[in-house]
Amino acid sequence: MKEFNGNMDLDELFRSKLDNSELVPSDDLKGQLMRKVSVREFLRFNPARFNVYYLGGIAVVSVAALLIFAYGNKRNAANSVDSPIETAFPTDSLSVAGYLKIRPVVVIRDNKVVNNDAGKPVSKTESGNDVKLPATITKTNEVKSDTLVNSPVSTEKKGITEKTPLINNNQAGLQKLISASFVVSESAGCAPMRVKFLNNSVSYSSCKWSFGEGGFSQEKNPEWIFDLPGEYKIVLDVFDSEGNQATASTVINVHPRPLARFDISPEKPVLPDDEIHFLNYSKDAVKFKWDFGDGSASGAFEPDHKYRRYGTYNVKLVAMSESGCSDTMFVKNAFSESGCFIQFPNAFIPGTDGPAGGFYSAKSDESARIFHPSTSGVTEYHLKIFSKLGILIFESNDINIGWDGYNKGQPCEPGVYIWKVRGTYKNGEPFVKMGDVTLLRN
Repeated sequence: MKEFNGNMDLDELFRSKLDNSELVPSDDLKGQLMRKVSVREFLRFNPARFNVYYLGGIAVVSVAALLIFAYGNKRNAANSVDSPIETAFPTDSLSVAGYLKIRPVVVIRDNKVVNNDAGKPVSKTESGNDVKLPATITKTNEVKSDTLVNSPVSTEKKGITEKTPLINNNQAGLQKLISASFVVSESAGCAPMRVKFLNNSVSYSSCKWSFGEGGFSQEKNPEWIFDLPGEYKIVLDVFDSEGNQATASTVINVHPRPLARFDISPEKPVLPDDEIHFLNYSKDAVKFKWDFGDGSASGAFEPDHKYRRYGTYNVKLVAMSESGCSDTMFVKNAFSESGCFIQFPNAFIPGTDGPAGGFYSAKSDESARIFHPSTSGVTEYHLKIFSKLGILIFESNDINIGWDGYNKGQPCEPGVYIWKVRGTYKNGEPFVKMGDVTLLRN
């Protein structure tokens, strides 16, 4: 045995002491070690051993299978509840061991009658019993009522009256289903309102429309104009060759239109000097839209507007009601009478005292001896007088000087003469006018 000295480290000491020695663990210690090894192996992925990854996959597959099974049961239950009810009854039958073997058999499936020539046995039904077909609504604008024979039972649904009769099984095999159904282009609108009706009825030979205001039509797809506001009940009756009838109806609402009216103040404004005030006389309107014709607009009830320059302006007012109906008033060239004008008489009688020079005033020409215009707002003026041959007889650039009926100091012959004037108003508007005047002598 080696002796221990200070230079020998502890590991080497133990190794020398335990050399050639054998340690046998107890059974308890061995079991603990094996369990720890097993747990570590179970948590580690090993394709050759069952471990936690295999266990997770089994759990996922099991849950998925349970969900699929539960969904299948639920769907089967729903199908069993929602599946269409099929009722069969005979039209001409023979009794066979508690059943009626029928050829043909009339089957009602989803409110429709179909013929079954397969000769399958059906549940026994006593002759003469009645089976009811309910009416249906197929879409928003479509009114539909299914009918076979008379003896109708009326029902009300969403404001649409439908008549559904009882069906006798002795006749059902001999008759086709008659159905009243139609679509309207508009169910609400503004008067006058044009409505188109599309008849979707089946198994009928003739029809009759009632429009709720005393009007009728026998056309298949009529059109109707409702010119007055109100609520109108539309009824369609269809008939087949056996005298059976089906009915469908709906209601159309026609709203009144407002009245758009306005006026302009001042009555004869001068543009662009005057500010324009628009007076609103509209009726049954709650909303307004003004267009002043110069690119400006307003939503006020009675707006004020000032134009920047003289021009031709078309003014428009749109008046709208609560129901969305509208009316429009349009005034073309709203300011044509701008307060500026020039007008000439069509005759005058010159004086006999010789040329007067053409000067006049309202007081000096009370007897109308001078041919001159009546004016307002004229700033520039040029008048010419021509004979019938086109010879220039008189010319003036002064609005206060007119024609006295003389030419070069000599009186002109009585007759018709032509005048032409051009100039400018104070608002900048130019004018050019021409006419004739008759010269008279005493």
